[in-house]
Amino acid sequence: MKLTSASAGTADITPETPVPLAGSEVRTGVFQSVADRLEANALVLKQDGSPIVFVSADLMFVGQELRAGVMDRLGAAVPDESLFFAGSHTHFAPATDDRRPRLGVMDARYLEQVCERVSTMISRLLEGPFAAVTIEYLQGQADHAVNRRMRARWHLSRRGPLVGAVVAAPNLSGPRDETVHLLRVSRPDGRPLAAIWNYACHPVSFPRPLEVSADFPGRVRRGLRGALGPDLPVLFWQGFAGDIRPRELDRSTSIGSWAKRLLLGPRFGRFVSGQWEQWADSLAAAVVDIATRPARRSVRGPICCRRVTRPLGQFVLGVSDERQVTFHRVMLGDGLNVVGISAEVVAEYGALVSSAFGGGTTIPVGYIDEVYGYLPTARMLEEGGYEASWFLRPFALVGPVNPRIEEHCLAALRELAAPDSRGLDPR
Repeated sequence: MKLTSASAGTADITPETPVPLAGSEVRTGVFQSVADRLEANALVLKQDGSPIVFVSADLMFVGQELRAGVMDRLGAAVPDESLFFAGSHTHFAPATDDRRPRLGVMDARYLEQVCERVSTMISRLLEGPFAAVTIEYLQGQADHAVNRRMRARWHLSRRGPLVGAVVAAPNLSGPRDETVHLLRVSRPDGRPLAAIWNYACHPVSFPRPLEVSADFPGRVRRGLRGALGPDLPVLFWQGFAGDIRPRELDRSTSIGSWAKRLLLGPRFGRFVSGQWEQWADSLAAAVVDIATRPARRSVRGPICCRRVTRPLGQFVLGVSDERQVTFHRVMLGDGLNVVGISAEVVAEYGALVSSAFGGGTTIPVGYIDEVYGYLPTARMLEEGGYEASWFLRPFALVGPVNPRIEEHCLAALRELAAPDSRGLDPR
């Protein structure tokens, strides 16, 4: 059995001056205060050959500018396929890419700040010291999210009255994945070196829109540090959350709200501060419970990675520039695969990814690298709605989305899952 060693660390990426936040077409101006600090957390794994570097950052999207800037600073120390770079998708952090100004104008000074701090952190971790580690996989269930695609009888929106359209409303019977995947990385004496957790839910419900916040990933991080160690590097991998958000239902007893629900069907409400904290702390408690259980499975075997890219024009018609959609796999031992896609992937793709990799456990991760927009299913394209076509304008795309999008996605996943040149096969 190959020995795995690791180093891990944290960098503060909280903006130093007021800048715009990313994540909303209607929020203007700069942030007013900082509710909680933004972080980038990293884990470097080594067996033999090149290290594999995992970075998660409290950002809406990573963006090509940030990834390329970090890679330029690292030079030959980290091959491109060895950097797995994911954003948490918080809607309360500044932008680090300039392709979507409708969703938040990028400040070049903030991009430089994050690029410098992340690359410095990785360089320091590559220098060591490295500790021999064991990696344990744990899994459990939360119950905190809901599908946000609902066919409405009729609906009033900024686009005008809509009849029979798929709109953003709570669909309690819609697809969602409440699985919490967790990796606990520990030293030989049992002390945790790092933790990685994965869950699918849009971080959109922090109740103060003009404050900087990591949203619920920061709240869970605080809980994990309280249980496992105060300075523990905690990485968060956002799942396939394209059509998933917090279960934030409108339960108002006012006559107006009751009448709207009667006429329009279920509606999302808005968390006030105490309600959001209760929801986020409840999720944190569920994740901490999973993280502190005895492990039933240790990750054993070789660790390797692969990146596959496809032209964005295969996914969104009319795109002729150099943009790519990235599919990134890290095989952590026998039968455990981390699969990242550079898109806002909807929940139903979880089954497609699992089937492409056959047996074993697959951890689905969205929001890596340069996120172009949403990855909907073919059925969603027929239904319409934000994830199918309405997203194109705020994401600075013309479209339409390719009706063969599932076919192109599956082809990339099959290439990603195929045995590599050394004969390593995740299945």
